[in-house]
Amino acid sequence: MIFLEKPEHFGAYIETVGCHIVVGNELLFLKRAPGKDHPNVWSVPAGKIDPGETPDHALLREVEEETGIHLDQEHIVFFKSLYVMYADKNFLYHLYGATLTKKPAVRVNHIEHTEYAWYTPEEALTKDLIEDEAGALELFFTR
Repeated sequence: MIFLEKPEHFGAYIETVGCHIVVGNELLFLKRAPGKDHPNVWSVPAGKIDPGETPDHALLREVEEETGIHLDQEHIVFFKSLYVMYADKNFLYHLYGATLTKKPAVRVNHIEHTEYAWYTPEEALTKDLIEDEAGALELFFTR
């Protein structure tokens, strides 16, 4: 469940980042590998922030590790930090956007994902998305 404000009983959490990479009216989605948490569902490039790392740096690192896409600082725009509560964990999700003029080459890290696709927000909402991705998409596109 996504919250815009920190819930009273949020408790211990990890920090993560995610990026809506937009080209025209489509976004990049990755399908999670079978051996990963939340297997076989679609999500945007995302991951955990390492100790001592800033959210911006973590985002640039995660996008490159997962997709082979090198974004520069000027490509990314911070959108919002969201408080996310799952049954087994809580996390602070720093959501970013990156609008590009053309689709970059994508090199999927097959340890983490099996494939990629470009979907419009409407198409994405018909896919098997990772928990709360639909809510994050709706927030991002109704800003």
